[in-house]
Order: sequence, then structure tokens, then C-alpha cells
Amino acid sequence: CVMSLVIGTGKYPVQQLKQNRNAYCQRIGARCLTIESVPQEPGVGLAWYKVQATIDHASECSRMLWIDADAVIVSSAPSFTERLDRHDVAMSMDENGLNTGVAAWKLPA
Repeated sequence: CVMSLVIGTGKYPVQQLKQNRNAYCQRIGARCLTIESVPQEPGVGLAWYKVQATIDHASECSRMLWIDADAVIVSSAPSFTERLDRHDVAMSMDENGLNTGVAAWKLPA
């Protein structure tokens, strides 16, 4: 599964992001899950909803790729499942270090 939280606040081009994820999912044969709304709880940043989303959809997927709304999948990107053949978790890095904005993990059966 490829999962994203894309909320239509005007900050991101929601339709284009959904098309981007759907094209990648179609190419690699993965299920795409785009979350477009979450309950807003005081003091809980949107980044924490990826944990709840993973819990909510764990029974539907054996491997999960989370991609934040501000990331785009390039057309040459390999299947994220290839990385998980050798590792249980894979995360991206940027100039600040570890970045969970693009992360993949295996889920228990």
C-alpha cells in the first residue's frame, strides 16, 4: 500500500498529488490510500496521523509506503517493496538527517 495524507487546505495541489500517487501505484501494482481528512485534535500535529493511519490499515497491507503531501514520486522511482526485501524499515534522509516524510515498512501478518 502507498499511503498519503493530503488535505485540501489550498497549500498543495490535491488533485495532481493524487494523480501522482495513483500513477505510481498502478505502475508497481500497489494499492493507493489517500486520506483527505482527519479529526483535528488540539496539540496533535498532522505528522502523528501517519501512525494512526498505519494502525487503521495494517490488516489491508503487508508493506506500507508513507509519502507526505509535499513529496512527489518521480516516474523512474523503483518499487518501494524492493528495499523491503532486505530491510524491515526504510526511511529517507535530507539535510536535517532522518526524515519520516517518505518511509516504508513491513507490517505484521
